[in-house]
Amino acid sequence: MVSQLDSNQPKNSRRDFVKGAVALMVSPLLGCGSGSGRTQSTNTNAELKTLLNKAWESRYLGKKGGLTLHMIAPNGEFFASSIPNVGADSHFRGASITKTFTAASIMLLVQEQRLSLDAALSDVLPDAKIPFNDIIKIRHLLNHTAGVFDLVNNAVPKNNPQFPLADKYNYAGMSYLEWVSNQDANHSFTKDELIQVLIDTQLYKTLPNKEFHYSDQHFTILGKVVEVVSGMSLNEYVTYNFLAPSGMDSTHFETDGSRWNLPIPLIKGYTIGRGESVEHETTDYNYSYDPGSGNLISTSKDLVRWMRRLLKGQTPVNAETIKSMTTVSAPSIYYGLGMAHMKTLSNVSLGWGHTGGTEGYLTDAYHDPITDVTYVLQCALYDSEQTISQAIWMADTVLKARSLLGY
Repeated sequence: MVSQLDSNQPKNSRRDFVKGAVALMVSPLLGCGSGSGRTQSTNTNAELKTLLNKAWESRYLGKKGGLTLHMIAPNGEFFASSIPNVGADSHFRGASITKTFTAASIMLLVQEQRLSLDAALSDVLPDAKIPFNDIIKIRHLLNHTAGVFDLVNNAVPKNNPQFPLADKYNYAGMSYLEWVSNQDANHSFTKDELIQVLIDTQLYKTLPNKEFHYSDQHFTILGKVVEVVSGMSLNEYVTYNFLAPSGMDSTHFETDGSRWNLPIPLIKGYTIGRGESVEHETTDYNYSYDPGSGNLISTSKDLVRWMRRLLKGQTPVNAETIKSMTTVSAPSIYYGLGMAHMKTLSNVSLGWGHTGGTEGYLTDAYHDPITDVTYVLQCALYDSEQTISQAIWMADTVLKARSLLGY
């Protein structure tokens, strides 16, 4: 989640959503029956639009924003939006869905035997002398059990005897993201920069492989690993292996801090800040803050195809590798290797994929191998104090849409 960059942008944290989403995701994968599917008709998209309109009115009547749904099922492809003039090619910020691309890159290198999941971080990045770098393994970074401190969403400790080095820096007491953005709103964040802060401060959250702790900096480090092992930048590697072969020409990862605008056509995003009831438009801001972890800009057309092809083993990442990515090992809970499992509160599985939350946008992108239904549900309103119920509401909306299609 990006911090406040001007007086009109409310402060929030992506962790608000992540903590809430655990309530939906912690159970093991549960089947819900394959379903025979509904015969596709010209009325189906209109029915889905009606469903989205009713869902929006039930929760956010009168507020700006809306829902956009793109689904691919055995009986066809469907698109609907409650927002006027929004199509399958409208751009939005995908936030942590970025992690599926970084994870796929790591797993492709493993598949090609250029990298081992059990390699210590110190063996791959010897100069990244963060705490416990000789114990942290690549798999720990992938399933959020490495215990790396999150500089994007957590305040750097101040006057904490456990982390005395942090007091040497002016950003102690606030997140590194917030501090830098206050100095230079157009700052372009880099993976090397964020890793160096972890080295300088010697911050960590937990001991490796002891607890599940979702941290954006796990994937910042993994992005750097891709670059060192492949000899290409992360963006180049993802484009060469995944975006270009799949024709995903509407997807990119923002690294330029001065480029605040989304490509046109776009979905405008809104945020309800903490302690507020009125939504603010938060479409444009510095999105370079989370390289490798949360700087994705894409469309529903690109993302629904990406998630479907990836989970079905139709990218260079083969089916055997995907199986390992969608296996949860303790102490992780709902999270495999760069892939999360989504379910409803009634224990209906919606599949594997990822959720991304940032100012203006909350997006689910999942593929269910049981029903063979893939979906991207995009909410153009980030409700920072109601993220738990917002996540539940979105999952319930998808379940109703899937039922409408016969799955």
